Amino acid sequence: MKHIQKICCLFWGALALFLYPSLSPIIPAQETVSLQKNLPGDLLPEPPEGMTWKLVWNDEFDGTEIDYVNKWEAVNGPRRDGFWSKEAFALDGNGCLRMKTFQNDEGQFVDGCLRSRGKYEKVKGFFVARMKTQKEVGHWSAFWLYNDSEGNRGEGSKNGAEIDIMEKPWLDARINHAIHWDGYGPEHKSVVSVSEEEESADGFHTYSLWWGDDAYRFYIDGRQTWETTADGICEKPLYLKISDEIGNWAGDIKTAKLPDETLIDYVRVYDLVPIVPESNADDDAADAEGDDGRENVPEAEEHLVDVNQELPRYIEVPYTAAEEKIEWIPIFEGISAARLESTDPRLRISLLKIDTKAKGVSLVTTGRYPEYTENENETNRETTVDFLQRNDLAVAINANFYTPFDGFTLKNPGPSNECGLVVSDGVVVSPVQDGFPTFLMTKEGTPEIRVVAADENTDNIYLAVSGNEIILKDGEIVANDLSTHPRTGIGISENLRYLYFITIDGRQLNWSVGATTVLVAEYLKKAGAYQGLNLDGGGSTTMVRATGDGPELLNLPVGLGRPGSLRHNGNSIGARANPL
Repeated sequence: MKHIQKICCLFWGALALFLYPSLSPIIPAQETVSLQKNLPGDLLPEPPEGMTWKLVWNDEFDGTEIDYVNKWEAVNGPRRDGFWSKEAFALDGNGCLRMKTFQNDEGQFVDGCLRSRGKYEKVKGFFVARMKTQKEVGHWSAFWLYNDSEGNRGEGSKNGAEIDIMEKPWLDARINHAIHWDGYGPEHKSVVSVSEEEESADGFHTYSLWWGDDAYRFYIDGRQTWETTADGICEKPLYLKISDEIGNWAGDIKTAKLPDETLIDYVRVYDLVPIVPESNADDDAADAEGDDGRENVPEAEEHLVDVNQELPRYIEVPYTAAEEKIEWIPIFEGISAARLESTDPRLRISLLKIDTKAKGVSLVTTGRYPEYTENENETNRETTVDFLQRNDLAVAINANFYTPFDGFTLKNPGPSNECGLVVSDGVVVSPVQDGFPTFLMTKEGTPEIRVVAADENTDNIYLAVSGNEIILKDGEIVANDLSTHPRTGIGISENLRYLYFITIDGRQLNWSVGATTVLVAEYLKKAGAYQGLNLDGGGSTTMVRATGDGPELLNLPVGLGRPGSLRHNGNSIGARANPL
């Protein structure tokens, strides 16, 4: 029934990268592999060049209870020739949502509607549901997008719309697609298309919409069935609706053999995001020695720590067993460190706990490139160690995913483009980007992890960096990336006082094999975090602290494909603090 295929890192892949860093990468990419391959059931359209599809919201309807807390609300009350009721919905225990149509004891015809209003609303993207529709006349199933903005007048469908991805008032192969705008009164306007689905062995079909910048494109089972611009592309966020409707469009409900039902296997939403080279995929074409496409460019001096020793085990921050209680060791006023060791799987975890209320503690992230250009020359690449020293910091970790990445940028400073929002000292360095949620500090000193809207006023944001996945939300683990890599993350305590930095080493078979984002969330939660965000990982993963003798690594990076080598990252985040 389900089609999500999780990518797992093979140990021999990690070993190959450890022993032969110049080979093409065997370890899979974080979030860069096309989801066309990962989710064949959705048959995603070919993305534009340089972009890929990323799953940003979904409900697989597993388990025994519908998620009315985070995802859905049921609508109750009269609707057309029947009544919408929460009683129409249940999970069937086999990974499907059952939407039932029935006649109650009072003789009323009952069906239902679920909507994501106030829980998930989105502008543009790829929306898909896999469904097995009703068998009887008198009612029809629908998968659609809606908001009250549909009633806005003027500017055509740009100012609000109802988008009917599918309606099924017929029992044959016909499917109705439609877009409505300008309300439902005398000024109502719409465009409609009727398509046909092909026969399915199990009765299930996928119904999809690509709501793009230039057009609405509708699909059935991955086959494009209609394209329209209506009267302009909607720029208002819409929420998802799954409903059944009782009415004469589908025939006379009194002649139907009830109960009847529609099964929904899943609902998923994807976004187009830039393919982020290396930092997520560790493209060893960049790691390899040799021609990187640039001529007469001097090779930068390689940053490499001494790895003849296993790894510097600082006396004041020893490794402890991962299953034991975390032993926090103060290293600055308001900053403590801890390191954990797991044997199954083999992992080395480094943690920092930062008291944002402690005297002398302040956060810093990379500022603008001297010849700044948005979306092109945003920051100057540097190692996280250099970032710590340049800003006279106590501790630091790497932050955003970034482009470009090749054999030159990996090893040299120069202009970088950050993926997602970056704000440094109140100045926007990189704008908001879909698919990259944000850690931020307000000017009042309140930390947050959330999605920042593209049109949101950022004047009250003092500092921000972005990652690719919220992994811990209100104390619940919501991560879903099961590929294993070196990882970097950031968390916030429930009382909003403490920040947590985490790195988990990877791609080193006898040291640390790498972690899923689920594990990152688990260790952040164990440390005390209530909210958590996954930052750039792979070879970018770095954690460093200052000492009287200079900077010291708290993890073992593989920035150039070799243990102890450092990469020039797009940006980093760190903290100043007073010495003990």
